[in-house]
Parts: sequence; C-alpha cells; structure tokens
Amino acid sequence: MPACCSWSNLSNIPWYDSDGMRYDDPIQGNQVINCALFAALSSIAWVQPDPFRGFLNPPKIGSYRYFKIYNPTNVSDYRIYYVNLDVCMSSNLFVFGRSKNPYGEIWPAIWEKAYAAYRSDLPTGTKVEKNIDMCSLNWGGNAFNALITLTGSTNHWPQPKTIKPVGSPEISTDEILADINDVSISCNTNSYKVVGPSKMVAWTYYQSSSVPIPGYNYNVRVAANHNYSILGYYIDGTGDLYIVLRNPWGSCPPTLDPDNPTQNMVWCGYTLNGLNGTLAITIEEFQTAFEAYGLVN
Repeated sequence: MPACCSWSNLSNIPWYDSDGMRYDDPIQGNQVINCALFAALSSIAWVQPDPFRGFLNPPKIGSYRYFKIYNPTNVSDYRIYYVNLDVCMSSNLFVFGRSKNPYGEIWPAIWEKAYAAYRSDLPTGTKVEKNIDMCSLNWGGNAFNALITLTGSTNHWPQPKTIKPVGSPEISTDEILADINDVSISCNTNSYKVVGPSKMVAWTYYQSSSVPIPGYNYNVRVAANHNYSILGYYIDGTGDLYIVLRNPWGSCPPTLDPDNPTQNMVWCGYTLNGLNGTLAITIEEFQTAFEAYGLVN
C-alpha cells in the first residue's frame, strides 16, 4: 500500500464525461513529476478525430481496461496490462493525475496507472489493481518518448530537435514554423492548429541557469523542467509569430503577460487565458525557454 495515499475503487465514475476525452482534460497531479505523460495525453486528445471513441478509450474487459504500453526504443517490445479502476486517493481527493472534471470522468487517472505499471517494470499480462507503488516511482523521460510509449508509433522524427544544439547553429524561426505548419490547418484568421495523426510536444530547460541566453526568468509564463503540448500557432496583425501551447498542470504559473496581445483572445475556438493551461508565447521566447521539441505521427 503506498504511503502517500490509499486505494479507492472509482468504477462508479464514467470513463469520459459529456464532452468526451478532450485535450484540456488531463491534469498532472502534484505528487510526482510526470508532466511528460500528461503532455503526451493532451497532445493525443488534441488531434483525435472523435472525442468519444478511439485510441484513448481502450477496450473494456470485465472490470478492467486493456492497455498496450510500448518500449519507445523498440515498439515491437510491448507489454499488455489489465488495469482496474482503483485509484490512489487521500481524503477523497486525487493525489496523482486526474481530469479537470475529476468526479465526472476517470480516463486520465487510469492511463496514468497503466503508464506507471510500465515504469514499474511489471511483466506483461499483469492485472494492475493495488499492486503498484505510485508514490516512489521514477517517472522520468520526455513527452516525445512518452508519445511513442503510449501509441507504439513507428512514424516519428528519429529524435527530438534540440533548439540550441551545442556546437551547431540554433534552429531558425523559419524551421520551427515550417515544422508546425507542415502538420497544421487553418482554423481562423492567422490561426493554425496541429491536426492528426501528428502530435507535437516540447520541453523547457532544467532551470533558468541552464538557458543558453542568460537572464531568462522561468515561472512567469512557462515553467522550467516541464513538458508541454504544441497545439499550433498564431500570427498577429504585425506579423509577430506566437506558439500555442498547453501546460499539463491545467494552469499557467503564476500569471500570464498582460502585454501579450494573445491574452484572452479566442484562438481556434479556445480562449488563451491560461485557465485551462492553454497559452501562446512569442517564437522568440519559445526559442529561448525551450530546449527541444518533437513530432510523433
């Protein structure tokens, strides 16, 4: 039994709510550092064609859900888990990941449990019930590998692109824009969103002192050592380019920039106010604060 919580069976909670499985549903818990998983889940949900069916709704077998979790370096090596709906709770509150509607749908928490089974090296075929220590698990990794681990995709970049590689020129604004634009469609005036099957993620440097350009202050708009979903981009009336991101915390630390013209604007039908973790930052800030980004189809 994990020391930080106790197990509660939540089979009375639906797999998804009336909105289906949406990109802004997954909320990373505050007990562990597994933003890679929740950024990956958000990116998958962003591009899935049907929010009520498909990949994020694994088959139900009795009281279990059937999951395949893949080795990101060799997807022919995968494990099958049968995961029930016991969830680690404390005082009737979710300790780990959850939905933004935690008592209305259960899917993000059970995906986290299946991923935890793999990270715990449980053998294939295991029935994952209360036999896993969520509290002391080393989650590790980045969202690029997490996407491959969840999907088993063999159609992806060979490796993420490091924005400021040591000894090589910085990846240009044009290249970053081209990479996102190649997998995006127009959804409004000067607004473009990533569409399936492509899924994009990015992550920041470990801490402010790791940023190649001195003086950058994390925790104003984006957090250090953190994974994000790339949702698309926006070009304002002056030609300035903004990258649209989703923070798996479900919010943005601690305030957004009031001088940012995208603040509270409606982009592709979604309000960029940070309240659901969705925000836009300039391409210059993206190139400064983020270490790498990647694409998985």
